[in-house]
Amino acid sequence: MINSKEGQRMVHEARTELVKQIYKDPMVLVKIEELMNDQSVTIFTDIDLDIDIAMTIYVFNKPT
Repeated sequence: MINSKEGQRMVHEARTELVKQIYKDPMVLVKIEELMNDQSVTIFTDIDLDIDIAMTIYVFNKPT
């Protein structure tokens, strides 16, 4: 599936949807904010199929 452009698109969409579903659970964000002792401003997520990696960047309220 990953060997065609259409297959890559489908895998990317499926993984993106999975990540979105994880963050729809409000308890996930609550736990992250508790760990960081700060309020989340936004979350960025990207998936790179070529190197098979996903990355999430959290932006918090407090400056570092």
